[in-house]
Amino acid sequence: MSTKTIGKQKPSRAEYASLQTQFSRYDRTTFSGFVYDRADLGRRYTVELLVDGEPYMSSLCDEFVTELAAAGIGDGRFGFTFSVQDEVGGSAAIIEARLANIGGAVGAPIRCDVAAPDAQWHRICEIKWAGGLRFEGWLAQDLAEDIEILIAQRPVMTVKPTGWTNVARGGEFGVGRRIDFHLPEHFADGRVRGLSARTVSGRSLISEPVAFVAFERGLEQTIAELGRWDSERLRGQLFDQLLPASVPFHTYRSWKERFAPTAMESDAPSEAAVVLIGEARVDESIESLEAQRHAAWSAVCLPTRGFSRFDPGAAREFIDGDAANGTFFVFCLSGTILAEDALHRFAEVLASEPGCDLVYGDVEIAAGAGAVWPLAFPAFDLERALEQGYGAYCFAVRRERAVAALRSATSLYDIFLSCAERERTCHLPGSVAALPGIDAPAATVELVAASEAYFARDGVEAHVEPRPAGLLPAVRVKRAVDWNERTTIIIPTRNRAELLKRCIETVLPAAHETNARILVVDNGSSEPDALDYLEGLSDDDIDVISVDGPFNFAAINNAAVDCVDTENICFLRTWSQARYRWVRMQTPANPDHWAAIAQAGA
Repeated sequence: MSTKTIGKQKPSRAEYASLQTQFSRYDRTTFSGFVYDRADLGRRYTVELLVDGEPYMSSLCDEFVTELAAAGIGDGRFGFTFSVQDEVGGSAAIIEARLANIGGAVGAPIRCDVAAPDAQWHRICEIKWAGGLRFEGWLAQDLAEDIEILIAQRPVMTVKPTGWTNVARGGEFGVGRRIDFHLPEHFADGRVRGLSARTVSGRSLISEPVAFVAFERGLEQTIAELGRWDSERLRGQLFDQLLPASVPFHTYRSWKERFAPTAMESDAPSEAAVVLIGEARVDESIESLEAQRHAAWSAVCLPTRGFSRFDPGAAREFIDGDAANGTFFVFCLSGTILAEDALHRFAEVLASEPGCDLVYGDVEIAAGAGAVWPLAFPAFDLERALEQGYGAYCFAVRRERAVAALRSATSLYDIFLSCAERERTCHLPGSVAALPGIDAPAATVELVAASEAYFARDGVEAHVEPRPAGLLPAVRVKRAVDWNERTTIIIPTRNRAELLKRCIETVLPAAHETNARILVVDNGSSEPDALDYLEGLSDDDIDVISVDGPFNFAAINNAAVDCVDTENICFLRTWSQARYRWVRMQTPANPDHWAAIAQAGA
């Protein structure tokens, strides 16, 4: 057993002189409190919950606390709430809270053998901010009234539950009515507000307002428009990523209008070669091409065998014939109705982005009776493309890439995956086309074949299998694990020898099978049985290092990583057990991600 000690200087009490903290138990499984610094009310702390000395979870102190706001202490958003599993709340001896990465105690530890207040099923409603102007939550099923939403105590809208959801209250589980709504867009003005809710008869539903803030064009763009806060743009970008704005379905048309055709001096100097795959409703597609504001185009219709499989020979004839002057190719299903500016927008991107070879746009799918399903896609995600083919229904490709792909491609998915590269693929926001209905089960069969061909071209061993399809096809990709790469399994611990032993016993077969290294990080264990067990781990070729200081899960793991030189790292908690039967099935999401050698389960 190799042993190494890493020292850590404890913070002085003076650092916490201005801190005010509280930690209390609400019921059997719910714990709450607050943390704020009188000298710096703009600072937000992160709190760790410890169960018998072991970290359980963490939370940012940003919940609204009514009594703090009433006392004029900042904006009142200094609170936190933890909900633990019922078996944890019932078996733990002591639960405490500490400042993450600092180690200072928050309030006093709570003894769990003391009876908790009887507050089971005390809440009848919960509403959480989901980013932007969207909110979600639940309403007790025995409340039959609609909900009135208030901002600054003024009613702004009435909402109805949209379905059913599972809810947990006070350690018990039940069913509630789901709430999901958007505020009107004029509230996206950058002002911090509080949202309240009540029944239409006037009964209050939540104890304190839900704080939120939304920006019309995102915080990053808002900061950029101010012109003098460039140093804060990264903060704005992170805010937009963590709490992205969303567009309610009923505002889809107004969102779509933002990408409406604009006046153009002339068409881009390029010719589009449009490939319609299939024979259904071809006249409708041709009619939409004739209405294009990009006048230079030619088109061909390729008969299909299946969903989108075609004869590549016919495609090559088109390349050498009518499309001989085509500078870029557009691929879509027959029956697709292109927006009148679709070709022009594709041409514009390819002309302005020389590093981009493939452009895909958002689409709509006909749902019958004149209704549509809008599909607004994200930036290019190779893994999603391999498993859902999401961008392959209307896209444009430069001529040289299209010609190369059509030498062997036999389906729409083949073409897309042959041409798509992470750094050379662009997403064009705004709907470019309305698609006919998609036969998702038939499309899944073709996507499986296209994904398998993609991996074969790159020499990557992977298994691709179909999954139940929804609106779009779905497959699952399982790459083979490179067992030649080394992996270190890091397990922090303090006392509780029985937990550590159970964890190691379950992961040890996987470690031996994959030649992985197990690194146990001890943080001040003092119990005799724990010390004896740590001492005996050398018999199984398990390394142990010691990290001094207060138990801080993040700091301990960071210290351990400094002692690791393997390609991959697996983090486990002592109460995790490896389900070894899954070991060879677990693969990284892509070759750039860390490979997992075991899946942990509580």
